[in-house]
Amino acid sequence: MSARRCRLASPACSIGSILLRTSNETGLRVGQEISRSRQNTSSLSLPGEGTVVSRTMVRAAGAFNLAYGLFHLFFWPFLSMAKLAEDYSRVPILLHLMRIANASITVILLGFALLFFLYADEMLSTRLGRSLLWGGVIFWVARAIEQLVYIPWQYQNPMSIVFTSTFVVGAALHAAAAFGAKPQVVEVAAES
Repeated sequence: MSARRCRLASPACSIGSILLRTSNETGLRVGQEISRSRQNTSSLSLPGEGTVVSRTMVRAAGAFNLAYGLFHLFFWPFLSMAKLAEDYSRVPILLHLMRIANASITVILLGFALLFFLYADEMLSTRLGRSLLWGGVIFWVARAIEQLVYIPWQYQNPMSIVFTSTFVVGAALHAAAAFGAKPQVVEVAAES
């Protein structure tokens, strides 16, 4: 048997080794290999230093998303709904579109938080996880830029500046987690 190095994120590598083995072995052996593969991928850990820090950064990014998701969930009580409804009375569809956009952003933020809490190791060691982390960076940088572009300076107030600053902090948390993510290399044995 020869061993070759494969990235865990490469499904072709693990599937190829399973297919190679199945040509000479029974179905029972295939089931055992798939079971072992699932056990290995469900308990990923990154080798070397910085693993705890990286996981902590992913969870911190998850906590940030959770906080903003909860804020958006209770967004309407923070606003004066009577005043807002009055402002949009000429074009009521805008109020409904704003509610839909807010509900959608709430679902996205809470979903990201859940993923970051439940799958911190996978966020750090798989290509999909790293892509989600970088997606969070892009989301929060874009949100900070939108805050500056769409709210004219004459309407900027201290609260708006606080929000813009927290969006930058969110981008930094996601970036710190993404920079700490390293692809895991595993050994996969294949028959010659």
